[in-house]
Amino acid sequence: MYDVIVIGGGAAGMSAAISAGRSGGRVLVLEKNKKMGKKLYATGNGRCNLANEDVVLTKHYASWDTDYLSFLETIIGENPTHKLLDFVHSLGISTYSKKGYIYPMANQASAVVWAMLDELSRIGVEMITDAAVSEIHSEKECVYVKTDKDSYKAKTVILACGGRSYSSLGGSDMGYKLATSLNLKLTNIHQALCPVITTKDLSIAAGVRTSAHATLYVDGMYADEEWGELQITDYGLTGIMIFNLSSCAGKALGSKKKVCLSIDMVPQLENQDIREIFMAAMGRTCLGFLNGIINDKLARLILNECNIDASKKTDTLTADEVERLLDVLKNYRLEVSGLKDYEQAQVCSGGVSLSEIDADTMQLKQYNNIYIAGEIIDIDGKCGGYNLTFAILSGIKAGTGAYAYS
Repeated sequence: MYDVIVIGGGAAGMSAAISAGRSGGRVLVLEKNKKMGKKLYATGNGRCNLANEDVVLTKHYASWDTDYLSFLETIIGENPTHKLLDFVHSLGISTYSKKGYIYPMANQASAVVWAMLDELSRIGVEMITDAAVSEIHSEKECVYVKTDKDSYKAKTVILACGGRSYSSLGGSDMGYKLATSLNLKLTNIHQALCPVITTKDLSIAAGVRTSAHATLYVDGMYADEEWGELQITDYGLTGIMIFNLSSCAGKALGSKKKVCLSIDMVPQLENQDIREIFMAAMGRTCLGFLNGIINDKLARLILNECNIDASKKTDTLTADEVERLLDVLKNYRLEVSGLKDYEQAQVCSGGVSLSEIDADTMQLKQYNNIYIAGEIIDIDGKCGGYNLTFAILSGIKAGTGAYAYS
């Protein structure tokens, strides 16, 4: 019998297994994919953004539970970046920071996966891949775990199954099914860190990338905002700034609320700046004027929104048309109708309710011998290493808690 069985060989699962194994336990990891850390290989566009120097819980994390902050702080602590780096450095991984984003010195996610696998092997953790868990049964003295090929038992089990994001990399709803079988409460699960779909046809500007400021409104009320590179597609909007708004947008859509975006296409310019450029372009076409400050495809999108002919001369515009043009440049309004599918989502929002979990140990309150970690929990973060930080630190806490109980 094992001391600890970890279900899932991703960032949270491997971290949990390392923590339990370093404590001296006999540990087994069951991974449904053919190799461990499959999603981790792809994080940060293959560079693995491990953490971030700027961690403000209210700014960078979200949950369906409105009282999630104390729960989250208990897990990742007041200085999560320091804790994360202590663990990563203990694996022999050197890191560096670029604009607050922390990466492995090798600039390869594989360096992190390999270091974790080497540590798991060094401390004697057993790993079985291509083993999808179909059933968990908890009894007083042990937990029985059944896969599609074999059965195992342990004193404790850690659920670190991940979520549905990136299905091509092994994301699935297996963890949610196991949670349901254990009668755990699940909050609404949806895509996060993904593109958004808009009701307007933006195909005329598809492919354009531009610096912008986006403000998210839910039922007409301010909800969030982001600055950065905006990418326009034929179905809607993408880019890191949009990814960071997608979790909030998804929650609102899941609650049947109206979600809108206001896009400032020229955040670097004030209204007076634009007026001065407009006066300097007097006598040019409207397309020519706009192309002086934005991409020509984007200019055509703006003009279509204003019902102004691209070839119309600026000096023939009415005062109302000028005001409309300036307003749309600084406040282009779009209704969000949905999010792109799980294959294009970096993480899932929602999951096992925080009310089911003891944040001090990651133990499930209904079961003293089952623990939980990572993306399957109803906590999600923005781009920038926040999700990986939570996955690893929750995994470490779960591994420590599970072994201590065993």
